[in-house]
Amino acid sequence: MTERRRIFLLIAIMTLSSLIIAGITMSLLYNTAIDEQKNRMTVMAQSMTRMIESVARFDMIYSGDYPNGSYEATLSQIVGAYKDYKGFGKTGEFVLAKRREDKILYLLGHKQYESGSLNSDEAMQRALSGLSGVMIGLDYRGKRVLAAYEPLTVLNLGIVTKIDMDEIKEPFMRAGRIASIVTFLLMIFCPFLFIRITEPLVSQLENQTERLEGMNRHLEQEIKECREIEEKLNNQMKFSESLLNAVPCPIFYKDRSGKYTGCNADFETFIGKSQEDIIGKTVYDIATAEIAVKYEEEDLELFRNPGKQVYEWKVKNAEGSVKDVIFSKATFTNVGGEIAGLIGVILDVSDIKAAEAALRESEKNFRTFFDTIDHLLFVLDSRGNILKINLSVTKRLGFDKAELIGKNVLMIHPEERREEAARILADMFAGKEKTCSVPLISKDGHYIPVETWRFKGTWSGEEALFGVSKDISEIKASEEKFSKTFYANPSAMAISDLETG
Repeated sequence: MTERRRIFLLIAIMTLSSLIIAGITMSLLYNTAIDEQKNRMTVMAQSMTRMIESVARFDMIYSGDYPNGSYEATLSQIVGAYKDYKGFGKTGEFVLAKRREDKILYLLGHKQYESGSLNSDEAMQRALSGLSGVMIGLDYRGKRVLAAYEPLTVLNLGIVTKIDMDEIKEPFMRAGRIASIVTFLLMIFCPFLFIRITEPLVSQLENQTERLEGMNRHLEQEIKECREIEEKLNNQMKFSESLLNAVPCPIFYKDRSGKYTGCNADFETFIGKSQEDIIGKTVYDIATAEIAVKYEEEDLELFRNPGKQVYEWKVKNAEGSVKDVIFSKATFTNVGGEIAGLIGVILDVSDIKAAEAALRESEKNFRTFFDTIDHLLFVLDSRGNILKINLSVTKRLGFDKAELIGKNVLMIHPEERREEAARILADMFAGKEKTCSVPLISKDGHYIPVETWRFKGTWSGEEALFGVSKDISEIKASEEKFSKTFYANPSAMAISDLETG
């Protein structure tokens, strides 16, 4: 074999070896890149799904008053969060869509497309069918893509993260082209150029590997940020749960069919059941039939007239006692803006009711006692105005109650003795006098001799004077009769000591 043939054989062997090594290397790198991309796509799709589901569940409970309901609240947050997100790579994108009849309606896509046939996007079709996974197939453009898909069941949506296979292949295709050129040059030039020719190829492969590693780090950072967002949302959910449990009143919520979907710790304690035993049950499962009928009627009325509802009724607690309570309820809507259920708060007013009944009974007893006393009773403020009187005052003086309440007590004293009565009243407030013998005058002008005692105290939180006037008309009449008899017949009467006679 001539030297020339050996050289050509060496060139051929080196060329073939280079082609085989380059092919194997690019094949391994390509398969590795595909596997890494599958993992990244899957993790990204699952993270996005969990995050959006957490936001959706939160909005279903607490964003019912958002325009068009919690569904729009969730979408607006997602669109706002990703409006400036440019995707990953040249063709990588995150797509959110829903099924509308036999069409796919895209709600969020960084390439700004709107709708397509249900069969035109294989990955989204699987996601909207409730499947999850990763695949290589055609997208809505007819391009082969690597796509991870997940169903978003809470919102009846599908999520797809995808990247064109051409973009994944492109670094390797370019490297292959370069390798072919190098191989061709090797076949033309002599073997001593082999090392120098292969150095650019190795360098380029290293650059491509570094670029892929950089993309990997970038995706890992994005996944980390998504997880941080998800953690924050979970913390917010836990905070909301803690907030509900911190409210010192039983709180519950139901769906449109009347089944309980959740409650706070006070509600569990109030009815003596755990949340697991409450969720999915109706009021007929936790209350007596009589009480449950009323609950159901009020719930149906609230659903017919959405908004807020407050009423007083009875409920059976964990001890079996029927309590007087005030219900405050309000409806909430689903993502479609339809009434999805209600949330209610229970305020136990049994003790208040008992206290009110006791107070009414006490007031009744006091009024009975106050009005059955034969003496004339007055309550005066610090200016001498009448605050309260008993029935004996109106009977003896002939005034209506309305004619005396708020008037000065001096008006029921004879005009010629009012100055004296005013002085005694001032001394009574000063603690200098305890009694007053100034007579009272009735509405028809009749004088009524009385003996009045005073007691200081408070009435409705203000300083007051309590007056008790004893009618001594009969005593005065007896004294006058005795005096007339005594002075008219002094010889017929004598005063003696009982012991000495």
